[in-house]
Amino acid sequence: MNRRSTALSAVFVASLIIAVWALAAVEALGQGEVRFTSVSMRRDYWTVERLRSARPLPLPLVRNLARDAQTGPGAGSRDYGTAGLDFSSTRVVPEDARLSYPYSTIGKLFFTIGTDAFICSGAVISSRVVLTAAHCVYDEVTDEFFSDFLFVPAYFEGEESPFDSWSVNMAFVPSVWAEGEGVPNRGDFAVLLMDDLEGQKIGDATGWLGYELRTLVDNHVTMFGYPGNHDRGERMHQVNTGDWFDFDDNTVAYGSDMGGGSSGGPWVENFGRRAEGQTHGKNGKQNRVVGVTSFGFDDEAVRVQGSSVLDARFKEVFNTACRQAPGNCRNKGKPHS
Repeated sequence: MNRRSTALSAVFVASLIIAVWALAAVEALGQGEVRFTSVSMRRDYWTVERLRSARPLPLPLVRNLARDAQTGPGAGSRDYGTAGLDFSSTRVVPEDARLSYPYSTIGKLFFTIGTDAFICSGAVISSRVVLTAAHCVYDEVTDEFFSDFLFVPAYFEGEESPFDSWSVNMAFVPSVWAEGEGVPNRGDFAVLLMDDLEGQKIGDATGWLGYELRTLVDNHVTMFGYPGNHDRGERMHQVNTGDWFDFDDNTVAYGSDMGGGSSGGPWVENFGRRAEGQTHGKNGKQNRVVGVTSFGFDDEAVRVQGSSVLDARFKEVFNTACRQAPGNCRNKGKPHS
């Protein structure tokens, strides 16, 4: 793993901390609130051994209400669970696909909670911004942000990433998550501001996905992550599905078999690149994130994951991060390769 120093200069760090405290920990914005803080990574903390020993953050689980939405004939004949939501699931193939856009925007998120190291998933959505789940960033019980964030795009089996490894300088979550009681939650999404690396922004290295508000219902998505139950969380995994149902508190559930470690992974509409001469239907917007993995169900046989709907609360979180410094967000909401 390339561990070139990503530290900001002492002067810039000091000024950034002062600016953040001056703004306070909570910023009221129109229809809602955003909680944010400056974060830092201990120098030389992420050794190869710690990266390999980091555990998938357990996927938050909710009571199995999915049985009430059963639409299929039961498990057995196709790849779905007792909820009857069809999907297909595979590691990303070929292996080198992860090195090409738009796969290159997706990566593994490392962080610490106390003395323990964990992993989630995430995706680059602007020039300095990574999207993940709020439960991968903030503990709503202790009211604390996690620490030592490191994002590795296109992570694969502990190999050195051609897109390097990126530290985080600020983290943002909606207050509806911080003040909530776990999942399902209408605001289980978070954004991270990444340090530049030798003068380069992360989005310039990987490209980035766009996002689309309020389009999670009645859609088809490609879900990505690093689930610990597939390939030990060491390879990028994807699930394709168009089977869904509305769930509680502004959340939607789709068919999936990914487990812990996939939290925060993007759900993308129209993922990929169009062929020459290819046309599109009514929804032709490509490579737009419409959700992130938030929760599963307490019965593994259900094979379903849920996401908060990206809405005005998400836009407030994203815009708050964008305002922190010039150049954080180019082409707001639109993908860039």
